[in-house]
Amino acid sequence: MYSNEDLNNEVNDAINALMGNGLISAKWVTQEIISRHPVDDGHAKLCQYHYTRSIVGKCMAKSEKKSARMRNEEQLEFMGHEFTYVQDAYVVQRDEDDVMVALSELTREEIMMKAESLMRESAAKKKHADELFYIADLLEQTA
Repeated sequence: MYSNEDLNNEVNDAINALMGNGLISAKWVTQEIISRHPVDDGHAKLCQYHYTRSIVGKCMAKSEKKSARMRNEEQLEFMGHEFTYVQDAYVVQRDEDDVMVALSELTREEIMMKAESLMRESAAKKKHADELFYIADLLEQTA
């Protein structure tokens, strides 16, 4: 029986096979996967597409994070400069599709949007951490 793990593995294999091609389209990967598993019923096809598409998105996001180079000895060189945290590829929106695009193929606007998104996430995580510290202090006061 085909499982969620099987689907995740199949999606990751498809993404890995396309790495290095410049960009990876979530729509294309989704179509590639569902074409291997034909379904006749219209409702089942719709469910198959949307569920597979959601898994493709999650796998692309994980793959994007895996490409991050977090150790100094593995710095990424780009345009003659070395970077510690910059990733090889990022997931961006193009033509109403999520695509994983190599850093060298991103536009300046896409890089700016990604940087702004990271700044918003950073601010939200700081606020989240502050609230958890506050809760920890409350717990300490009642102990």
